[in-house]
Parts: sequence; C-alpha cells; structure tokens
Amino acid sequence: MRKRSITWAGLVLALAVVVGGSALGATGAIGHANRAQVLKESIGAEPPSLDPGLATDTTSANVLLNIMDPLVKLGPAPELKATPSAASSWTVKGATVTLNLRHDVRWTTGAPVHASDYVWSWLRTISPQLGADYAYQFFGIKGAEAYNSCDPGKTDCNALRSKVGIKALGNWKLRIQLTSPQAWFPQQLAHNSFLPVNKAAVTKYGSHWTEAKNIVTDGAFKLSSWKHDASLTLVKNTKWRGAKSVKLNKVVLTIITDATTALNAFQANRNDVDSTGLNPSDIKSQRKHSYFHLWKALGTYYYGINVKNITNVNQRRAMAFGINRAQIIKYIAQLGQQPARGFTPAGIAGGPTILKHAYFPASPLRQQLARPRPDRHGSPGPVEGNRPEREHQGAGVEAVPPVPWPAAEQRRRRLPAGVDLRLPGCPERSRPLDVRFREQQHQLVQQEVRQACCPGEQDCERDQALRALPAG
Repeated sequence: MRKRSITWAGLVLALAVVVGGSALGATGAIGHANRAQVLKESIGAEPPSLDPGLATDTTSANVLLNIMDPLVKLGPAPELKATPSAASSWTVKGATVTLNLRHDVRWTTGAPVHASDYVWSWLRTISPQLGADYAYQFFGIKGAEAYNSCDPGKTDCNALRSKVGIKALGNWKLRIQLTSPQAWFPQQLAHNSFLPVNKAAVTKYGSHWTEAKNIVTDGAFKLSSWKHDASLTLVKNTKWRGAKSVKLNKVVLTIITDATTALNAFQANRNDVDSTGLNPSDIKSQRKHSYFHLWKALGTYYYGINVKNITNVNQRRAMAFGINRAQIIKYIAQLGQQPARGFTPAGIAGGPTILKHAYFPASPLRQQLARPRPDRHGSPGPVEGNRPEREHQGAGVEAVPPVPWPAAEQRRRRLPAGVDLRLPGCPERSRPLDVRFREQQHQLVQQEVRQACCPGEQDCERDQALRALPAG
C-alpha cells in the first residue's frame, strides 16, 4: 500500500500571525516502494517567476531551491547556522566576507559555475534597470543601495556599478565588502535572491530564459516542462554533484488553486502530496487521518499598509488593534500558530529575548496609543479612548482574498487601504528532493532587529510598530 500524507505550507488566511506551529500538512507521502521514484504534488499557484532576481514568493522559491544550488543552506532552528553548499567554506573578517566556491558545481550545459557568475547575477539583480523587489537583500553590501537607486537619466550608473563591493578573485573565490560587520550575512546567502543565473541564457533569451526549453540551472533537479497555469515537471539532474543522494527521479507539480479540488485529487490518488492547502472547514476532519502531517515553520504573516492612502497613524493603530489574532488562529488557521508580537518569530535564536522588548504595545501603552494625538504630519487622531475599533469603521477597507503574485501586488496598489498579506523576504531552508519536495521551511529574521524607523524617537518607533501590524 502506498503511503501518502497531507502537507501544508502555511494558511494564507492567518493574518498577521506567526506561523510558529504552522502547517505543512495536507497531503503527501513518499513511503511505499514507488519503483519509478516519481512524486506527484499539487501546488496552489503558478510560480510568478523562476528568475532568482525577480522571485518574491514561496512557490517560486520552493522550485528554485531545488533546481538551483544555493551558496549555503540553513541548519535546524533555533540556530539556523549557515552550512556549506555551493560554497565549501567562507571567512569573515570585520565587514569582509570571502567565499570559497566548490569546483564541482556545474551548469546543466556542463560548464562550471564560477565566481564571476555570482558577480554578474548580483549586479543584475540590484541594477535599476531590472527593478527587482528583493534588491534590498543586497543593501548590506557596500555600494549596492546607491547603484540600485541610480537614475540612468541623471547619473552615471556604470560608475556606481563599479563601486559595488562584489569581486571575483579568480574562478573559485568571491569577496564581498559589506557596509558594516553583519553577523547574519552568511545565513542571508541562503535566500533565493543570491542564486546565480546563467549569463548566456539570460542574454540570449531575455525575459523568456526561464522557459523549460531555455533555462540553464545548476541544482539537483532540472526543469523539463512548464505548462503555464497547469503543471511543472522536474527531473533528476544526474550530473549534479550530489546526485547519488537524490532518490527521486521525477517530480510532477500540478497547479490546483482550489483547495476542494486539490483535496479531491489527493483522495482519488491522483497526487501523493497536496500542498495547495485545506479549506478551514476541512481541517478538523483531515487532522484525524494518518496521512496528515504538521511541521513547524518559522515566519510571520503580516498586513502591509499603503501609508499614502491611510496617512493617519492612529487609524493604522486602530486597524492593528482591531485584528483578533487568537480568533483567527482558533477558527480559521486551526493549526497551532502563535499570535505575533513583532516580526521576529520566537522559534529562532534570540527570538524570546527580542520579543521581551517587542514594539507591539502592552496594555498601558496600548491605551496610550489609542488616545487621540497629532501624528507626525500634524493631523489629529480621531480614535477615542481605548476603543480603537471605531476608527476603521467606514474607512473604505476592502477585504482581499488570497491571490497569487503579481496579481496581489496590482490589487494592493488599487485599494483604498492598500492592504497586502505576505511573509517577509527571508532565507528559506530547502534541501533537494531526496526526502520530500516540500521541506520544512525556516525563515531567517535578521538577528539585529530594527525596532524603530527612527531610534530614540518614540512617535516614530510606535508608527513603525503599527505599520507592521503585529499581533495584539
């Protein structure tokens, strides 16, 4: 009998809730002797992009981190230590990080992956021409933010490009000059933004370089087919440096956006893994089955607010206070998530200490914040007493059902409130598909948490806290 299980990658409706007891539990299993070693999985969305420089979502990242070979991977929580992958070792001296690259990492064309490939890829990602959302991942590197902010019509961007602190020292050594010592930087390299891209493929095919017939990668699997809005097929890269450790020969990812349809497909044995997710009404019944598995994952779901549309800081505070995280967890998420008090999950090293000083207000400060007072622009806050829920009534806030990127981003910009629900951009832990495709994901939050946009200014600190909309 073939063993199967349910895996869950995090309930998207768990608004502003730490996914600390999250869910990878809805369908899946690599158990029984599947001699062909083929895994069939449903996923809940079309990957918006398989370009490491443009991918900003977990669906794309899960695929990328299996068809590409990251420089480092993250070890288990809470330490999340950087462990060697495409980089065999590294040294850190103050603000200088030097990576020693493996000699056996090769593109699917057979050519070796050199340090110059990383330099070209990273400069492409932070270039003003690409306009990558995750360019900020590189802002800890000297000169990266200045280059990314360059206006080609007003400034010599090539001059700024040449000042970015990334340099190839021969084929196998990469030197990175940071803006300051950053203890977390080796861990940050696990993020999919730091994956290299093949210059020849990008140059030849432009925006179409990620199509299955054009893409060149360097990981444990190859993208053999991508039928948009239908399915993706990954096949084992037999020439990958660790191919002997990869047990699967093929992974078929069927795109099923509807939770009921995905569950029906799983129950009909058409898929081994259902990572589309479950409807809240199905969670209780499905948890009783042996195929349901729940793994912890680190991350924080949060609301992002378009502050240009909701300029009053007290109104944003009221919206934050109006969200009952505990009820969302109990009645919607139902998977043991923990209410967030800030961006930092408690499950990582230093998390509990950071949360002792979390910027979400305790009761006395909460009442103080709810009282009317001018915001930084001089506008009086109309919130009355400690009943902040009055503020958001009639505020023109439209409920946003979960939609894939970039559609969610386009919708967010049109909304009066500009509400956006997503996970922060953090490194994710993923291993090749030798055990299961959907690995437990760990999200790294910088160990040096910025608790205020203007340190020392109480108003700005509180404003920053409420923009994040952590749990109350």
